Amino acid sequence: MIRRNQTKYLLAPQSEFYDSMGQDWKPFIMFNEVSNIRSRYCNTDKDGLRYNSYNDKINISNSIFEQELDQNKKNAIITGGSLAFGEAATSDSKTIASFLSKESNYNFINLAGRGFTGYQEIINFMSHLNKIKNIKKVVILSGLNDLVLSRYIKNYDEVYGPIYGYDKFIAKMKEAAGWKKQVFKFIFGKFFDPNTNWNEINSLTWRKELFKKKKEINKIIGNDEKLENTLDRNLMIWSIISKGMNLSIDYVLQPTSIWQEKILSNEEEKIFKEADNTRFLEVKEIYKSVTLDKYNYLKKMLQSLTKKYNINFIDSNEILKKKYLKNYIYVDKVHMNDAGYQLISQELTRNLSLNTK
Repeated sequence: MIRRNQTKYLLAPQSEFYDSMGQDWKPFIMFNEVSNIRSRYCNTDKDGLRYNSYNDKINISNSIFEQELDQNKKNAIITGGSLAFGEAATSDSKTIASFLSKESNYNFINLAGRGFTGYQEIINFMSHLNKIKNIKKVVILSGLNDLVLSRYIKNYDEVYGPIYGYDKFIAKMKEAAGWKKQVFKFIFGKFFDPNTNWNEINSLTWRKELFKKKKEINKIIGNDEKLENTLDRNLMIWSIISKGMNLSIDYVLQPTSIWQEKILSNEEEKIFKEADNTRFLEVKEIYKSVTLDKYNYLKKMLQSLTKKYNINFIDSNEILKKKYLKNYIYVDKVHMNDAGYQLISQELTRNLSLNTK
């Protein structure tokens, strides 16, 4: 049997570990990394947050906030999705947060999570706010998940925005709660719409629900407008946080090999060819949104909104595009290897003036 990512696992064997990691359900934020992972590639604390480097002497129940920090440096947060988390790094010391902590004048605490949207990034930051001391800066390395999910998840809540697993969550919430409703569903379920929310039905409403005519609900707000509303709300919140906590915030549009228009290395050509030929529809659907026209649309929107809320914006794709790189830095079209993470860290240090006293 041929494995799903045979070429990728051959050239970046650590990727197989990350693909098997899974996630834990968490209140409010919906999901996060599994707690207390111990491996050569990735280690998490009791809250599922990733260490910058893991010391075997650290107790398994410890938090990343209990690690010793360089007292001669200021403290900063990096947040975002899987790229900021360090997907495919060969160790905790090879993530962007780790490289930035070594190369800049800041101790960077990693609050990123795989699959996080912009709103989840905010919730995670606020949830751990009481543990973070003397923060001077937040770097948001993000953008991709909000764009992709606004097209990949159908009919999502326009107030809160789309999340990974939205359809599974909604289906679970519609299941019959309590033995009476479960019995009723068993007896009369075939007469109801398959998408029925069984928790809306009771002894007073079942006849109305059974015989009501189906209504076609037209989409009033399109995906682009919903995405803009979501990003506007998120950046407004970050602006309020910035002013209230007197800290600087940088929004960095994350890099992808497509948006960077990268010259592919031999390794990347092999990995990307395998991805293009995959039979897994989920991967193909996700890559449909990682196009140059979607990138230009997202970049223009972020430039406008960050200016509106006085948040510094840089596009890492523009920075990397000027390097004419042909070396091997991507393990798939949107995640980097150690060399890629070190490269983007060096560029962020330079372009965000992280070595300025």
